[in-house]
Amino acid sequence: MKWISCLVLMVMVLGFPSCGTADNAQPTGLPLGSKIFYDGQNMPLVLDAVTMDSRCPEGANCGTPGAVELRLLAGPDTIKMQLPGLTPNPRDVAFLNGRIIELRGVNPYPTVNDEFPFPQENYRIDIEVY
Repeated sequence: MKWISCLVLMVMVLGFPSCGTADNAQPTGLPLGSKIFYDGQNMPLVLDAVTMDSRCPEGANCGTPGAVELRLLAGPDTIKMQLPGLTPNPRDVAFLNGRIIELRGVNPYPTVNDEFPFPQENYRIDIEVY
């Protein structure tokens, strides 16, 4: 009986976090020009452009870590966000219409073997709106 109780508890703990954490949590990998919707599906959020990418490539010795900057469009509003290079778990947060837009990553991350900067269509962002 104890074994069944433990199994039920484990299913509850592992299963429920995916049921409704943020109102509109977004999957990773949003490409350029793609839309996600927030605020009751009425407002699109679009990755418009990566405006600058000066991140120090992995495997290189740089004087500064650099950063990546991007521009999001949210209806009539423009949101500029930035993440530093060579920082574990970087985050940038913007606030819009009572929502929090959290930028968690910009991929691909450059390495010393990459032709850099990347073409715009190669970029993907990890973003969450809640």
